[in-house]
Amino acid sequence: MAQVRDKLCLLGVLLVSLWVAVVSVQYGLANANSYAVDAWHKRWQQNLSSQLTANNLDVAEQVTHDMLAWQNTHPHYQVLAAKQVEWNNFFKLVLASETANKSILKKHNLLKAQKYYLRSVELRPTWPNTYVDLAKNALYRKAGSQEAMHYLSMARKVGENAPVTLFAYLEIGLSLWPELTVAQRTQVAEALLKVEQHDFMHRGLSQAMLKPQFKQRACALYLLAGVDYAACAKA
Repeated sequence: MAQVRDKLCLLGVLLVSLWVAVVSVQYGLANANSYAVDAWHKRWQQNLSSQLTANNLDVAEQVTHDMLAWQNTHPHYQVLAAKQVEWNNFFKLVLASETANKSILKKHNLLKAQKYYLRSVELRPTWPNTYVDLAKNALYRKAGSQEAMHYLSMARKVGENAPVTLFAYLEIGLSLWPELTVAQRTQVAEALLKVEQHDFMHRGLSQAMLKPQFKQRACALYLLAGVDYAACAKA
């Protein structure tokens, strides 16, 4: 009887060890694929004209598929999958020589990306970056100002002073300024003042000030707040 019990225990240990080994391999392969997907995205950001090609896009698509096949409950992998859809969308709409039904394709791809972002939020509801991604997605889909601002409000709840949240309030909030409520405009103004108060954010603000409409509205808010921002003094 004792021998049978010992054999059953040994079998149990072996099965558990095998399960742990399989899971470890799956996580390892998914992680390796996620690094590859991220590397493609960074490569395209650095050298769009020569790196974002149909062949490279196909490779990245397959790697993304493999990543999710091995592990589809990781919030970061869902974001990477959404970014891959957005890169695909950009290539088909902007770089590809012949793409039929662009408006339909754009809507389809942006809705597909949104699903990945929403899944990521379900898995990691306290990460402001993904809510910002959802807000930008809503803006690109022309889903309406209130949907975009809703996602920004969610980013604000979990990361009110995070740079990604503050800059999103500026970029999206100022672009939608005529459509915002008084409360939403107040939040945009608060974000603008917070950015101005932190030197490490000034570089991003200076880049944003290169956009005429952004500069006009931002400088109007600075004037109302009595803030003398150098870029606003330049013609």
